[in-house]
Amino acid sequence: MTLARTLLTAENATVEIDRVLSVLLKERKPVYINLPVDVAAAKAEKPSLPLKKENSTSNTSDQEILNKIQESLKNAKKPIVITGHEIISFGLEKTVTQFISKTKLPITTLNFGKSSVDEALPSFLGIYNGKLSEPNLKEFVESADFILMLGVKLTDSSTGAFTHHLNENKMISLNIDEGKIFNESIQNFDFESLISSLLDLSEIEYKGKYIDKKQENFVPSNALLSQDRLWQAVENFTQSNETIVAEQGTSFFGASSIFLKSKSHFIGQPLWGSIGYTFPAALGSQIADKESRHLLFIGDGSLQLTVQELGLAIREKINPICFIINNDGYTVEREIHGPNQSYNDIPMWNYSKLPESFGATEDRVVSKIVRTENEFVSVMKEAQADPNRMYWIELILAKEDAPKVLKKMGKLFAEQNKS
Repeated sequence: MTLARTLLTAENATVEIDRVLSVLLKERKPVYINLPVDVAAAKAEKPSLPLKKENSTSNTSDQEILNKIQESLKNAKKPIVITGHEIISFGLEKTVTQFISKTKLPITTLNFGKSSVDEALPSFLGIYNGKLSEPNLKEFVESADFILMLGVKLTDSSTGAFTHHLNENKMISLNIDEGKIFNESIQNFDFESLISSLLDLSEIEYKGKYIDKKQENFVPSNALLSQDRLWQAVENFTQSNETIVAEQGTSFFGASSIFLKSKSHFIGQPLWGSIGYTFPAALGSQIADKESRHLLFIGDGSLQLTVQELGLAIREKINPICFIINNDGYTVEREIHGPNQSYNDIPMWNYSKLPESFGATEDRVVSKIVRTENEFVSVMKEAQADPNRMYWIELILAKEDAPKVLKKMGKLFAEQNKS
C-alpha cells in the first residue's frame, strides 16, 4: 500500500517529486515514484519553492489540546499513557521517554508500538494486548480513570483480536491524521509539535503504585531449548543499544513480550503480517544504523521467502546476529488453523550451511547450530563480544512449540471462528 504515487515525465517531474515527498514527510508512510529510464536523464526545471512539510489550520488549537491533557493528568488518580508505532515513525521516542521520566506516569505500549518508549523506565509496565495481556497489566490499563493515547492504531493482532476495553470517554488520543478528546473528534492539529510540547506540562508527577513486573532471572541448563526458555534467555542476555528484529510468527510473539534494555529498538510487522519482511528489513536497518547491533529472530518458513538477501549482507560486510528458528514449518499457522494442515510443511534446508553457499568464509560469518539452553547462552555471549563478524545461528526447536501468548491467541481466534 502506498499513500501517494506518480509516474514521472520530463514535464511533471519537479512538481510530482515534491508532491509525493511532501506526503512522505507529512505522513511517514510509503510512497512510490516511477522513474522511466528515458526520463531519468532529461533536463528539468528547478523547483520554485523548497520542499517543506505542510502546515494545517486546526479546528482545535494545539494549546487547547495541551490544556485538556494537563487538566486531565492533574485530576486523574489512576492515569495511563499508551504509545504506538507513529511515535517511532516520527522519531519521537526520546521525547516520550523524557516526558515519562519527568512525570513518572505509568506507560504501556501495544506490540505494534514496542520500543516507542525506553522500556528500562521504572514506570514502563509491559505490552498491552487486550485479553492476551498479563492479568495484572490488563486490569491496571482497563481500570484507568484517564488514558492518554499517543500514535496508536488499534489493530486485531495488537489488541488480542479486538478484546481490548479502553474507555474512550476517559481518553485523549492523538494520531497523525486524527484525534479525539473524550470521544469528540478533532483534526488538523500538529502531531509532532503536540508530542514535543508535552515536555512543557507542569505540576504533573504520578505518585501512585505500579504493577509488579514479571521478570525472571534465567539460569541455563543442558535441557533442550524451548520457546518459553528461549525468550527468557533473550530478555536476560540482550544488551542496551541493540535492535531486536522479530519476524511475524513465533519470533514476534516471543520477542514482543520481553522487556528491552535501555536505548534499545524493536522492529516487527504485526499489521500486515508480511512473512519474510524482517530479513531484508534487518539488513537495511543495520546498514542505516551501524551503532546498534541488530539481532534478527526469524523462522525457517519466513526465511525461505527472502533468503537471497544473505548475499547482500555478505557483500556489504554488515554484522547482525541472525537467529534462524528451525521448527519445521509454519508453527504460527499451526496454532491458528490447526497442527496438521500440509500447507504448513516446508522443505527442510541445511540452514547452517547457507552462508557458505552464498560465498561467506569463517572470517566474515560464524555459523552455528544450537539445541540446548547452555549452547544458546554461550553463543549469544560469543556473538555479542565479536561485533566484527556476522553470526548465523540455527536454533532447533520443537515443531509444535510456541510462546504462551501465541497459544492463547490461537485459542482465542478458534473460539471467535466458531461463533
